[in-house]
Amino acid sequence: MFVFTAIFGLAAAIFGPIVLYLLIVRGLREGRWSWFVLGVVCAIPWVLVVYAAIKKAFVRPPPPASPPSEGGANSTSRNDDVGR
Repeated sequence: MFVFTAIFGLAAAIFGPIVLYLLIVRGLREGRWSWFVLGVVCAIPWVLVVYAAIKKAFVRPPPPASPPSEGGANSTSRNDDVGR
């Protein structure tokens, strides 16, 4: 299942922009404004998905949470060197 998903994702990443590029360029060259508009409208979500994936891949992870204080509410110091 993973292999099929990986192949499909790779094909979508490669052939998606090619089809969109061809729609936009052919639409402009042949004066077919519907093809141009279709290419632009389909390219916008594709670019947003790629942007979100890149942003998620390169964002820094949040810092680890600090441990809760020891001793409860009456504790004055955690490093009070009293022989316990």
